[in-house]
Amino acid sequence: MVMSGASIVAVLGFSKAFVAFIGMSSLVAADRAVAYPGDQPPAAKQLRSIVEELREGSNPEETFRSAKSFLNHDETPARARRALVRALSTMGRNEHLNYFVMVMSGDATVPRKREIIGTVYHSYYNLLYVMSADSTARQAVLRMAFDFSSEKRTPKRWVTKWAVEKACDQGHLEFSEDVKRKIQVIYHERDREPKTRICEKKMEYLGGGKPLVSSLETLLMNEDPYGGNVTQNILRWALEKLDKEGSDEAMEVIASYLKRVQQLPERRTHDPDYEPMYYLRKNGWRDSDLRARGIVSKYLLEGK
Repeated sequence: MVMSGASIVAVLGFSKAFVAFIGMSSLVAADRAVAYPGDQPPAAKQLRSIVEELREGSNPEETFRSAKSFLNHDETPARARRALVRALSTMGRNEHLNYFVMVMSGDATVPRKREIIGTVYHSYYNLLYVMSADSTARQAVLRMAFDFSSEKRTPKRWVTKWAVEKACDQGHLEFSEDVKRKIQVIYHERDREPKTRICEKKMEYLGGGKPLVSSLETLLMNEDPYGGNVTQNILRWALEKLDKEGSDEAMEVIASYLKRVQQLPERRTHDPDYEPMYYLRKNGWRDSDLRARGIVSKYLLEGK
């Protein structure tokens, strides 16, 4: 089901305060959305400028026109177009929602539509989720997405994957059976079992109603830093969520965990990609950020 912005406001009951909060907390998400390697520097620079202006909101109508012009330009790389659509889905703005509806319905003319249509569909649902005023509204958006992903439409795989990942990452235990069924559909046979285990772990820790930081702290305390691939995936996910959360409390949890890991004897040869400090460094943490918290990694010292 695809609904207009006005209809969604009536059904889900957006909270202006909540939307304002989401607009501020989307900064890291938007940064990640525009940090894409491989495209030409001019496109990357223009994309970042548009996203920053949209965040500031000083002239939203003019900036949004620039965003649409960027999407429609013949020379804009496909990856940059998809990155901008994802960034638009994090900002909690009704004009972005209406634009997604127009693109999906064909009322907005978009060149090379095939390049971005899947991203537009799952970004539409992500924006609905972001703008939902409470847990009941967020559950309604997920139910809409799961129901849509059962329909025989081209973008359904994109929406299915978004719904599965969102339900897992936000700990929506009420959708556990939907998630298990969809994992069997959208992933290769070899990936189904680990994907299911990873989701179950996320729901286990986030589905109990505890505050996010406390839940992730419990996860970091309980899971083996030298565990297998599923455990390593969970640990990296927890560190990333804490990093995005960005509060002093979250940063202290990260620092405490890394200090504890430092003191553990190595039980196997480290894969650098699994080494928590190396992982954080690749995702934007500077050496000085870590050392300021009393954290020293052999991978950082060796310059790897």
